[in-house]
Amino acid sequence: MSAPLPHAETAGWAEDILGGPCRWWWRGSEIEGSRVWTAQAVGGRSALLKEPASRRKHAQEAHALAEWSPTIAGVLPRLLGERRDPDALLIESLPGLPGDRALGSWELEVAAHRAAGAAIGRLHAVAEPDEDPMPLSEALPQRLERWLSRAEPLSPARREELRSAFGDGSEFSGLARVPCHRDLEPRNWLVELDENRLRALRLIDLEHARLDCALSDFVKLECGAWRGRPELREEFLEGCGGPLSDEDEDRLRRLVLLHLVATLVRATEDDAPDRARDALAQLDERLAAGGHSR
Repeated sequence: MSAPLPHAETAGWAEDILGGPCRWWWRGSEIEGSRVWTAQAVGGRSALLKEPASRRKHAQEAHALAEWSPTIAGVLPRLLGERRDPDALLIESLPGLPGDRALGSWELEVAAHRAAGAAIGRLHAVAEPDEDPMPLSEALPQRLERWLSRAEPLSPARREELRSAFGDGSEFSGLARVPCHRDLEPRNWLVELDENRLRALRLIDLEHARLDCALSDFVKLECGAWRGRPELREEFLEGCGGPLSDEDEDRLRRLVLLHLVATLVRATEDDAPDRARDALAQLDERLAAGGHSR
């Protein structure tokens, strides 16, 4: 079966921007259903063409690349173009490989985590007002309730235990939302190497990006790359500005529980039993330890 091509209207639009006919390299639909190609124009200019999986993802990534990227050069790719009907984004093509494929040594992992911490710290510092009328202290418990309502593998007793462990949201009172990636893990770091040394690291795939609690950008790492690897956590936090306060450690613990419930729901609905089992095991482990597990 041959690789798919972009919509004709999308391809023509991208070729106009890149200055001529393009060759198309299919990169697959791994990014949660979005269709992605590398476009190489005859004149040598290249870019990524993405046909997002939903209007919401399209809008979120377009906003992040158009509004945030110019203010933090070297952290995010640049947006070269956006169109609607059919929706598409043309994104700057940058050198490098995803972090889950490029970090082949302990030294590179350490350097990449420190660089990723610095990158996310710069993203969180982008000035964009939090105009959501609902404070995080109310929004986060409601978010948990929405996921719990779909969490069929959890018994009523376990749901109550999770509500109690998460709390009423008061721990998040007074916190403003900031620009967040919201899918931060090594596969979404574009790592450029120079003779096995880290040359540059950029954050990619911003389909989930929007204003949120800054600590939400740590949850996937806490449940993934940092498990059993405290040195990576320490390096990331150093890059981001230093260790978390006791209050932020407590908030992160609560956000991790929310994330694991959401992961369990998605895995169950996607018929991904291995992911579902892992999420359940981590929930059990963290609840048994009072929410703390690393």
